[in-house]
Amino acid sequence: MFKIFRLILLLSFVAACAKSEGERAQDSEAPLSLREVTSWEINSPEAIPNPSYPGVLADGSLIVIDRSLNTINHFDANGDLIQTFGGMGRGPGEYSTITYAAVNPDGRVAVADVTNARITIQDVVEDTVVSFDLDNGWHTRLSWISEGLIITNNPFRVGAESRGDSIPGDIIMRRYDPVSGSKEQFFHLELELQDLPPDQISCTFCEFRFMDDFTFFTSPPDTSYRIYKMDPSTQETTLFTRPGVPAVRLTESEQEEWRDERVRASEMTGVALDEEPPTHKRRFVDYFSDHAGRLWALVNVPQNEQLRFDIFSPNAEYIGSLEIPEEAESVEFISGDQILFKYRSDDPDLWKAGLYQIDE
Repeated sequence: MFKIFRLILLLSFVAACAKSEGERAQDSEAPLSLREVTSWEINSPEAIPNPSYPGVLADGSLIVIDRSLNTINHFDANGDLIQTFGGMGRGPGEYSTITYAAVNPDGRVAVADVTNARITIQDVVEDTVVSFDLDNGWHTRLSWISEGLIITNNPFRVGAESRGDSIPGDIIMRRYDPVSGSKEQFFHLELELQDLPPDQISCTFCEFRFMDDFTFFTSPPDTSYRIYKMDPSTQETTLFTRPGVPAVRLTESEQEEWRDERVRASEMTGVALDEEPPTHKRRFVDYFSDHAGRLWALVNVPQNEQLRFDIFSPNAEYIGSLEIPEEAESVEFISGDQILFKYRSDDPDLWKAGLYQIDE
């Protein structure tokens, strides 16, 4: 299965839904709630000094990747360390530069290692390791679905063919079948990188959230309120949007933080990064689908306000909004009808998180 598809904006749909300037959409309360199932407070800086990509297994235990030590850490439901896998190296089950990881509730942990140029699947339950080549590219992302592991990235060779003054870019999607060990490309997004057509989504840094049938959600990383649901097999596209929802302005302090981060990045890379800060926040922090096919869009809000979800039906109808738990600061892992939130912590050595159930 191989598809090439131009990602375009449904202008007619947007125009039909547009509201007059000054008319703002009103939030309504979603007929759903979040109930905490369990929580963790792990004070183990020697094991996870740089905790990343956590995930919860079916037995209630917890996986936390550490990108500084290049390890996979398995904790029980009480937060006690069961076992550590990996570590720095080039041998089987070792890692040099972890750039992304994805946890399967069955115990398989997929890790992209750009330095070793491979993807490794560590089964923490069976204690087995499988590795295969990481295809050349950047912005590699991994996602587990029932049919295996989905791998997306942008090939390093961008614009192999020129089209007049325009150069095409590519986002390649592949599926790895753990049973057969085969890897197959199933979708190819092609984007213009120069002289962009006005109807194109700026999707070079898009994230992709997959469902079990390979359908995925994606959104341009800008201030627009648009998330697309795309079926690779039919190329059918559905737009999820809420016209009349204003973008959120960055405060002066947030713009100053942005400048400070650019200065630090410039000092580390030696590359001058002197552009002006943006005036508004990106529209979405994250988005994903739940066990019922609903879309949960984590929307950016003004400083000091609690983040909220805008929730949509599978047919793109706005259901309502729901604030995230008071202690939560980000979504870290999704599995069916459960969401893992990272909690705020004043102690840099204390990692806190809570697993929540979606209740109808």
